[in-house]
Amino acid sequence: MNIADSYGQETALVTGGTGFVGRWLVETLKKRGSQVTVLARESGIRSESLPDGGEVARGSLQDFRFLSRLFSTQRIDTVFHLAAQPLIAVSRKLPRETLEANVAGTWNLLEAMRLSGVGQMVVASSDKAYAQSLNLASGRTMGLQIDPYSASKICAEMVARTYASTFGLRVAIARFSNIYGGGDLNFSRLVPDLVRSTLNGERLVIRSDGKSRVNLLYVKDAVKAFLLLASRLKADPSLSGRAFNFAMASEISVLGIVDRVLDLVGRQDLKPIVAGAELKESNKRNFESAEACEILGWRPDYSLDAGLKETIAWYRSHLQELPRAPVVEQAMAGQGIA
Repeated sequence: MNIADSYGQETALVTGGTGFVGRWLVETLKKRGSQVTVLARESGIRSESLPDGGEVARGSLQDFRFLSRLFSTQRIDTVFHLAAQPLIAVSRKLPRETLEANVAGTWNLLEAMRLSGVGQMVVASSDKAYAQSLNLASGRTMGLQIDPYSASKICAEMVARTYASTFGLRVAIARFSNIYGGGDLNFSRLVPDLVRSTLNGERLVIRSDGKSRVNLLYVKDAVKAFLLLASRLKADPSLSGRAFNFAMASEISVLGIVDRVLDLVGRQDLKPIVAGAELKESNKRNFESAEACEILGWRPDYSLDAGLKETIAWYRSHLQELPRAPVVEQAMAGQGIA
């Protein structure tokens, strides 16, 4: 299915629209002819960080009155809820702020929607909330991870499902594996760190033994999933309250990813420095998207090599603009809380 067929020319509110995935979603919506409003914090977001075009509503997800005014003064067909504190390291330092951003922000949005009659919402979630040894194809909420970030994502999902089942709101949840692509400035993640290091002629330091396997999903395929789920949810209310997994069909080891990038850049001389020990078996996951394929008709358009080629090209063209401060330091300074 072409992404152009997956969501109509409607009005959308995107929370987290200034983030890595959010910017790709906003730009795609605008290309589709949708009227887009981006929710941005009143402070901590520079104007140059905002996507070009569209409206900007400055306020906080923790401000219920602001959200109520927003929904009462603007016609919004779909809310794409991506705003969150996404860093596990930050969540351990700032658990209260993480829970407020990820949980309270979600229920404030849903309550404002309920009172204003907004059509539907697609909530972004993650496989990180669930035990990595769990097969998530069934969507069962068993084997839960217990840490502030994971707890916040689990709670946000449960709140979304509560509003769907109790109040009849049209809400669906999109769970993603590891999303990568151009524009990701979180250099604590493997792909941004690897690509930047390689382009700078530096060897990557792997903090494990490199044998653990991960599932990588290109950002354009994640955006396709958001739009397709919104389209299907509008056509079929029975999908409300359901969670769908979106991932590639196969996994690859960390060392395998490094080898792919070194080969694509032509720098096989930059062999990684393996500095860590073997991870426990429980760190391996089995995350598949069978239901998204069968029920929604979703299929990724990009192979790993195709996605990595576009990703490398983006970082190569923006290499001089990339920030030097680690993303965790930025977040701890107050820039990473939605």
